[in-house]
Amino acid sequence: SQVEGQISNVVDTEHFTKNLLLLMGVLGLLISGISIFYVRSNIVKPIQEARDRLRQIAEVDGDLTVELPVKNQDEIGDFSRHFNSFVSKIRRTIGDIESSAAEVHRSASAMQSATLRSSKTVDGQAGEIEQVATAMNQMSTTVEEVARHAVAASAAAQQAEQQVRVGNDTLAITRELIERVDQENRNNVSVLSS
Repeated sequence: SQVEGQISNVVDTEHFTKNLLLLMGVLGLLISGISIFYVRSNIVKPIQEARDRLRQIAEVDGDLTVELPVKNQDEIGDFSRHFNSFVSKIRRTIGDIESSAAEVHRSASAMQSATLRSSKTVDGQAGEIEQVATAMNQMSTTVEEVARHAVAASAAAQQAEQQVRVGNDTLAITRELIERVDQENRNNVSVLSS
């Protein structure tokens, strides 16, 4: 009878242990399921969304209007905020570069127009000088008068030649500035495209 009592205790303990193990297994599965759901919805899903948005930016010719969604106040949310800030700065920089390039183009066009006007003025002055010299030769009656007019015509021609040189120098500087800005724009576009 004592043996039967001990056997009964052993059997009861065995059933209790089996039930406890079964309960722990079910709780373990439940906790694992909840953990997997939490990790999937709070870690994996935001990372996948960030990956998809980055792929969208890369595949749509660098569309810098796309932003990552900021849903949480965790590391992934921080990543999204910092990435959005970075893209915003790139957008502003590109806008500044476009504005600068347009301003340089406008300045170069204005300088080119001024150079062309100067060149026409010099050409007009050269023609007028020639007419004056011809008229003076026809009207002059003395050698002294002819010499005086010749000196004046020579000085005017040198001045006209100097203005042409200045105009050509200005045009060369303008071309060089345009080429530099163009090269910088190409470099910036190359950096942004890579």
